[in-house]
Amino acid sequence: MKLSHPSLDIDIDIDVPVAAYRLQFRREFPLQDARSLIPYLEELGITHVYASPLFAARRGSTHGYDVVDPTTINPELGGMKAFEELTDELARRGMGLLLDIVPNHMAATTENPWWRDVLERGPHSPFAPVFDIDWMPADGRIRNQILLPVLGAPYEQVLKNNELKLTLDEDGFALRYYEHRFPLARRSYADILNYGWKNAPPIDGNALDDIQSLLTHRKWLDKVLEEVNQGVSGSNGKTLLEQILEKQFYRLCSWREGIERVNYRRFFDISDLAGVRLEVLQVFEATHSFLFSLAEKNRIAGVRVDHIDGLHDPEVYLQRLARQLGRHRPQRRPYIVVEKILASDETDETLPTQWPVQGTTGYDFLNLVNRLFVNPAGVRTLTRTYSNFVGKKQSIEDLVYSK
Repeated sequence: MKLSHPSLDIDIDIDVPVAAYRLQFRREFPLQDARSLIPYLEELGITHVYASPLFAARRGSTHGYDVVDPTTINPELGGMKAFEELTDELARRGMGLLLDIVPNHMAATTENPWWRDVLERGPHSPFAPVFDIDWMPADGRIRNQILLPVLGAPYEQVLKNNELKLTLDEDGFALRYYEHRFPLARRSYADILNYGWKNAPPIDGNALDDIQSLLTHRKWLDKVLEEVNQGVSGSNGKTLLEQILEKQFYRLCSWREGIERVNYRRFFDISDLAGVRLEVLQVFEATHSFLFSLAEKNRIAGVRVDHIDGLHDPEVYLQRLARQLGRHRPQRRPYIVVEKILASDETDETLPTQWPVQGTTGYDFLNLVNRLFVNPAGVRTLTRTYSNFVGKKQSIEDLVYSK
């Protein structure tokens, strides 16, 4: 399938979009709605639809950059069926789809099955290598644990206020903190069962591994959990709840404290976006296998790579990406652009020529265009107004440095 514009009567080794139109997908604007726009976009002369991230994201995501499953199309957007119908319609009109992908990070939420498994099993989880976690940080208090900065107050205060609750649901025992749910390590199940053992009904010996066996005794276990949550005594002067929390592969802390102590790489300082280790080949393959299957089926014409500078080795990543995307069409290079802000100061940064990409997403060009709408003489008035308001003069360089 030829995806370059039919008016281009030239032979090139890459499908270059002539005119792309970006669509921001969300629950209120799914793939089905986009399909109805294709005839209009074709009339405008658009050759490629540039789609926001389409892989499964957090429920209700308005942007798609908080991916929870890179192996499927977001069901809130219509799922695989709607995606195929959209790309089929584009193909019939000689148009293509450019897909925004998010390799640098995934959502650090229990909606993400990989992250949830790491919280439950810690470094023993098969998904532990996916995330950039320091399991042995200098802070000895959190060895083999992930520090989660989700609390609105210091841990001790939250515990004292009885805001942390143990619960039982279809996925097993969990810790609840308002809307947050954290799975308990299986090694903690015995602590809960042993506490209420005197009044326990007969429980299958496989209960630790069979959640359904536990759920059949839900009424009794809810009473046990209620007592534990109320602060029954454990040992060493601690409550049983405290002892159970200390056995988890995560440690909760206030969001303020986590800024300095967090031991997993994040997207900037956003704690619910965890960095992914794309430099590990197995992680690269696990997070990109579905993408490559879409390319092999000619469902996508190219990709826009989000936050390329967040990766450990952008060049190696892009080489692997280009090789796999182009594997089914070795005679043509895949179309790849990267999100990279090139500095326009005295460094005069340029895109590395050895990267197998066709350019950036154009932030530097956009900055130049935006200057057409700005009167440079106005900066003096704005600076004077700002200085009068804050009560002192300060250069932007000094402000940036201090922050």
